[in-house]
Amino acid sequence: MVRSGHELCLHGWTHRGETNRGGLFTRLTARHYTAGEGEFFLLDESEATRRIQAGRALFAAAGLPCDGFTAPAWLNGPGARAALEASGLAYYTTWSTLRLCPGGPSLPAPVLTPSSRAAWRRTVSKIWLPFWFALHRRTPRLRFAFHPVDFSYPEMEAFLWRLLRRAAHNRTCRTYLQAALQARPA
Repeated sequence: MVRSGHELCLHGWTHRGETNRGGLFTRLTARHYTAGEGEFFLLDESEATRRIQAGRALFAAAGLPCDGFTAPAWLNGPGARAALEASGLAYYTTWSTLRLCPGGPSLPAPVLTPSSRAAWRRTVSKIWLPFWFALHRRTPRLRFAFHPVDFSYPEMEAFLWRLLRRAAHNRTCRTYLQAALQARPA
């Protein structure tokens, strides 16, 4: 896939996050928003660094490039952000930005992503995503994030392809690394 132009990026180490630490909002976010998958939300810098290095070592051992990072649920806590800035990666993503490393700008890049875990979530996604797309129709960078489960439901798959074709109508498709390199100050 890399040879045909696809980009790989690191997406955590375990995809499991701690859910029993912090204040009420933090615990609710860790437990319910992420379904317990916000791995990099509550890590300190040392542990985040260890996991990022372990992931990059797996890529290197396989002879695969790894230039960026997207945390599960896009939740990069303070420790993860510090580790990412020092990681040597070209970029990392948040829910609303593409962040150039080290210390580069955060480029507006909202993400459109459905939630397909339950029928009610698929219904809400079909209402929310067109609204979110319309709100960001003039944003220069717009990202789509799909999971395999999203394509397990034919009506959801058809909906996502229609939305993607609509977004691609007047945009140029790029990888994260291409967008980061294009935006990097000279």
